[in-house]
Amino acid sequence: MEIYLIAGSITNLIRRLRLSLTELPGFVRRYGFEGIEISDRLIGGSDDAALADFAALCERMRLGVVLDIGCDLTLSSERLLADQVEYAKTMTRTAKALGARGMRIWLGGQMLSIQNILFGSKKRAPSPKVPGNLGSGLLTFAKKLLSSGLVTGIAHVFRKNMPSRVFNLEGKMRRAVISLKQIVEDQEAEGLFFAVENHWGISAQPETLLSVIDAVGFLRLGTCPDFANFPKDVNRYEGLRRLVPRAFLAHTKLKTGGSSEEREVDFHRCLAILKESAFDGILAVEHDGPGDGLSRCLTMQRLIRDFW
Repeated sequence: MEIYLIAGSITNLIRRLRLSLTELPGFVRRYGFEGIEISDRLIGGSDDAALADFAALCERMRLGVVLDIGCDLTLSSERLLADQVEYAKTMTRTAKALGARGMRIWLGGQMLSIQNILFGSKKRAPSPKVPGNLGSGLLTFAKKLLSSGLVTGIAHVFRKNMPSRVFNLEGKMRRAVISLKQIVEDQEAEGLFFAVENHWGISAQPETLLSVIDAVGFLRLGTCPDFANFPKDVNRYEGLRRLVPRAFLAHTKLKTGGSSEEREVDFHRCLAILKESAFDGILAVEHDGPGDGLSRCLTMQRLIRDFW
């Protein structure tokens, strides 16, 4: 088991310190993490040289890499869905160039998507025209505001309190299966794992997520259980028990407060489920709300090491 830092947890700190992509590996290593999980949004403005330098630094520091991509593989428009698949294939090539162990991917299908609000449904490959500063991908104040921990946190509260109902579920599942087959069967996918996160939409119900994975039938396609991403009609701990046996990595979140224990994350109970399932993958610590993300991630790192 290794502990990675999800770079999106410290987006505000990255902006404040004006960290470049090539400064990030040393920063992450300094705090004792074995790897970094970095999103397509954070590398979206980086040129080829910056990506190559980042990969070389991670290799030199023995820092593992997982690349996150946001996409919607359930779109009914053939043209837009083809854009999503092509984007995912492009990012697969980027993951290989970064020396990544694998990719975390979404299925989509949810009513509310911050990703689509921010960046639209048509994804693009990283542009070589923009310097490799991690803040350069957010071009307007509105996008910076929408991508802040505050707005993400509000969206998360809204989604987890909604039922997991999905309109036209069968059609969306069918399109997701076809799209995933096209992505993982690409020759550039060789050696990478692909981990589907329970990230609302058609992945909100563990049974649906696992059905999609089974229908694709790819050995290195598995799950990325997120401790917090369970809607109100799904039992968090039973959901974890279903997803963990197929997991390549897991996202840990530490939530406090609230009047209902069931709506908050029992961190140690979640860890116990992973350990009981003989999980030996990557634990990526994540803070997706306002406040000091680094401090919360370091707290989770300590709790994991003490427990494990």
